[in-house]
Amino acid sequence: MAMNVMRKAQISLAVNVCCFAYGLVILVADFGYLTDSSSTSQQTLTMLLQDVRLYVSWNVVVYLIYGVSLFFLSLSLFSLTNKHSVERAYGLLLAGGIWSGFMLLSGGISIETINRVSELYPLNSEAATNLWMTARVIQESAGGGNEIIGALWVYMVSLTLPNQKGLLRTSRLIGFLVAILGLGTIVEPGEIFASLFGILLIVWFLLLFKVLPAAFGDV
Repeated sequence: MAMNVMRKAQISLAVNVCCFAYGLVILVADFGYLTDSSSTSQQTLTMLLQDVRLYVSWNVVVYLIYGVSLFFLSLSLFSLTNKHSVERAYGLLLAGGIWSGFMLLSGGISIETINRVSELYPLNSEAATNLWMTARVIQESAGGGNEIIGALWVYMVSLTLPNQKGLLRTSRLIGFLVAILGLGTIVEPGEIFASLFGILLIVWFLLLFKVLPAAFGDV
């Protein structure tokens, strides 16, 4: 049973890596204008509406698929860690559930908004722009804390890893660094900490994929 749970956890980690890697590549290659402060909101929306299908697929992968995968990963990690530390196991399960919920909510809002805006824009571009801007504020309010709750989840998972030499210790240290970067978005809400959080999280997921059998193979 332990090996079955271990395999499920590793599959979820592989999915997470693919989701984050895809998200970062598309964001940089195709959606750089979303963070361009020199463009007006209407100009940004006009460019975005030319990439609606890609934008929707990006949200499906980055928010919806990742959110579901994260939930199943948290369940698997709970099963692997609850015999070592019940409190930490329930803590990471709770944090993972909340983070997963935020991701699903953010993705749902984003997809529904862009679909409605794309229908409204040909009729009233100003109203469509206002709707899009309002929805972005709501989305940020609902899911803007993704890095913060994500940082807490990574920290709790890292604490459950044995503090042994080699990749296990490296995984713990990188996990703590990821958590610091995620919490850094509180004081620096721009793209720097969020981008570093995402990039290093990919590295941490890969390390976790490698060290899980050594960390919890006895469960």
